[in-house]
Amino acid sequence: MIQSFFNKVEIQMLDMVKQVSFRFFDKVSLWILRCFFGKAVVIGFRDDKADISICADGVACKILFCGSVGLFETYIAGNWKTKDLERTLDRIFSVYFYKVGYVQPFRYLYQCERVFRPGVEWIMRYFETDIHARSAYNYNEHYDIFHNMLCKNNVYSSVQLNTGDLDADQIAKLLSIVDALQLEQGAKVLITGTGYGALDLQFAKLGISVVSYTNSLQHYDYVCSNIQSLYPGLIDLRLGDCKDLPQSDYGQFDAVVSIEMMEALHPWEYKKYFAVCHRALKDDGLMYIQTITTQYFRVGKNSFFHKYIFPGGWLTKLSVLVVCSEKVGFEVSRIHDLDVRANYVYTLRFWLSNLVHNMPQTLLGDPRELKKWEAYLTTCISAAKAGEFGLHMLLLRKK
Repeated sequence: MIQSFFNKVEIQMLDMVKQVSFRFFDKVSLWILRCFFGKAVVIGFRDDKADISICADGVACKILFCGSVGLFETYIAGNWKTKDLERTLDRIFSVYFYKVGYVQPFRYLYQCERVFRPGVEWIMRYFETDIHARSAYNYNEHYDIFHNMLCKNNVYSSVQLNTGDLDADQIAKLLSIVDALQLEQGAKVLITGTGYGALDLQFAKLGISVVSYTNSLQHYDYVCSNIQSLYPGLIDLRLGDCKDLPQSDYGQFDAVVSIEMMEALHPWEYKKYFAVCHRALKDDGLMYIQTITTQYFRVGKNSFFHKYIFPGGWLTKLSVLVVCSEKVGFEVSRIHDLDVRANYVYTLRFWLSNLVHNMPQTLLGDPRELKKWEAYLTTCISAAKAGEFGLHMLLLRKK
């Protein structure tokens, strides 16, 4: 664990030096260009549609000091433009995306995990004092946007196989989850992230009882009104944190399901989360997880993503989730790579198309909101194509 931690710290340091150096010389070159040509500067990527046209002062400086926040704040303000944002971001990721070998000058520290890890976790907790409030904010603040972005069945997660019909593909994914768990009528399932209740509905249709947790008041109200009322005896919807599952529910569930909910947890919460899920299951029970992972353990605390989209969101490596689950008593039955380039990119493009089509009706005269979400979704598309993200399914069994 500590070896992996210091590997990633070292990679981050090397990358930071490289990027700061690049941006410094970029700023100098832009200043020289402005001396001769004024404000209108074009950064060329040998692609007319990807080229960036800078049409205001201070863009390079803001990017230098603010990173992705500066990049997209200046984009939203109209300080730079491009004909095709996705192609521009593809070029940016091709410049900044890195694969560094394992250079290990911190080798002598790797055996000190018990000394350093508590301190690191304490520091992280100090700067993130209201985790669950941030997580709830993510969904409550952007509820209307999600409603305009998602398909008809309101599933906020990637498909597992694409056929060109997002609604049908999302239903197929939900059915594949039910099939993977091999549950019979009368079984009981714990869902650790309700969303809009689409998965709850699929289980209830088969006569499977569901206990479902959400920390979003708006999701809670939506599911109570539109889903729970259809199967009042089968769906037990709870507003709160699934890690606070009462002890009376321990050992009561045949399966636990988490669909792209891990991203709302912080790394020091993984052990407690898996421990609660493990206690909730009956002997030999199954836990099904679909999650977005990252190749390099990057938090991006001061990123555009954290400032404007998901203040409580984190990504981690697949190996971290596997290790944390095994430590509390799970064994890994299956891991499946869901092909992030084929499925996640496909899902994001549908969401972006829906957003562009539906969002102007609710903008209330503020086009910057659409540009903000366009920047977010397009960045995710480019990052996924560059291999920055992964999409995985894990099937865990209680030992």
